[in-house]
Order: sequence, then structure tokens, then C-alpha cells
Amino acid sequence: MKTEWNIKKEIMQSIRQYKFLVVFSFLIFFAIMTPLMSKLVLPELFANYYPDLDPQIIEQMLGTTQTNAILGFLGDMFEMGTLLIVFLYSGIIAQEIGEKTFVLPLCSGKRYTSVILSKLIVNGPVLIISMIGAVLVNYYYSGVFFDFTAGSIKPAIGAAALQGLYMVFILSILIFIGALVKKPLMTGMIALVPAYGIGFIGKLFNIESYLPSGLMIQAQKLMQNTAENILHTVLSTLLLIVILLTISIKYLKKAEFV
Repeated sequence: MKTEWNIKKEIMQSIRQYKFLVVFSFLIFFAIMTPLMSKLVLPELFANYYPDLDPQIIEQMLGTTQTNAILGFLGDMFEMGTLLIVFLYSGIIAQEIGEKTFVLPLCSGKRYTSVILSKLIVNGPVLIISMIGAVLVNYYYSGVFFDFTAGSIKPAIGAAALQGLYMVFILSILIFIGALVKKPLMTGMIALVPAYGIGFIGKLFNIESYLPSGLMIQAQKLMQNTAENILHTVLSTLLLIVILLTISIKYLKKAEFV
């Protein structure tokens, strides 16, 4: 019952703050705009810069297909989507601690584990489902603009799920950092470092398949039917999420506001 109460609280709070609406609207907007830009805007830009080129040559130069349009969307979501999640959810813990409202469920007998996990249980699936929905929209519009040449829709769904899992990992980072610094803006700024920097570390030491950043690489490969070692990338990401949440809970139990 305690966990159920916290889940209801998180759902109502996210609805009041329009977080679900913002995430879904943002992803759907880019899902439609990415193939639209590739179909209409980019050819027009090329035509302006190279007025002597034949339109067919410009189209061949761009080489946009349904698969490439989906890959472009996934790439945009790593950059823009990560930025959205970081600043939209930067106060998921930090704001409650700063406003002294985090202690309210604790004072009424709720456990730290229940309070923290409810945030992930509510927001995590929303991020994954929204990402899958956005990729499905992108798959359809990319097919309308560039013909349905990507084949089965299953790889696109799988790629979206991997991208969504990475967003959940970002959420766990925000919970962890927010518990430490207790300020939403600072939490967001600090979270950007591991959110984008973990990919650099993976490339530098050639360990991307064991880091959450490998999820993006696997998502790109999945769309090209060359993905491999997805399982241990997913498992290592889940392990890191568990570690971050565990440390956050243990730290909060010893925090001064308790």
C-alpha cells in the first residue's frame, strides 16, 4: 500500500507539472520534423547553395531513405532528447529536498526505497513508451516521404526501446546527483557531464558495449540489422541504474534533513 500511495503521488505530480505531455509532445514533434526536414528543407538549402545542380543529383547526394531518416531521428534524440530529460527531470529529487517536501512521505511512514523507486516506476515506462511511440510515428512519416524500404518495423521498435532505456539511465543519474547537491539547476548541469561524456569514455577505452552509451550504438546497428552483444549492454545499464539508486537511498537515509 505504501508503494501504491507513492506511485499515485508521482503520477498526479507529473500530470500537474505537465511532464508527460512535454515528453510526448517533444518526441512526436521531432519524429515528424526529422523526415520533413530531410524531404523539404535540406534539398531546398542545397538548391540555394548549388543552383546549377539538377534536383535529382541533389537527391542522390542526400541519399535519404526511410532507414536513414529513422537513424537521423535516433541521433537527434540522443542529443536533444537527453537535454530535455536532464532539465525536465533535474528537480525530481533535488526540488523536493530544497522545498522541504521530501520529508512529508517519510514522516507519514513511507520508506526511502518506496519513495525513490516510485519515481522510476512512474517516469521510466513513460519515457520508454513515449520513445517507442515517437519512433513508430517517425517510421510512418519516413515511409510516406521516402517509401517504405526499411522492412520490418520490429528493429525500429527495438531501437526505440534501447533509446528509452538510456533515458531511464539518465533519470537514475538525476536522482543520484539530486540527492547529493539538492539544487535542480546544478543537478541538471552536472548530469550533462556523464550523460554526454560516458560515450567519450566508451570510445576512448573501447568499452562502449559495457556502458549505457552503447545502447545508442546498438540502436543504430539494430536499424541496419548488424546489432550484436545487446544483452550485456542492457544488463550493464540495468546494473548501473540499480547501483545509482542504491547509493542514493543509502545517502538519503543519512542526510541531515532526516
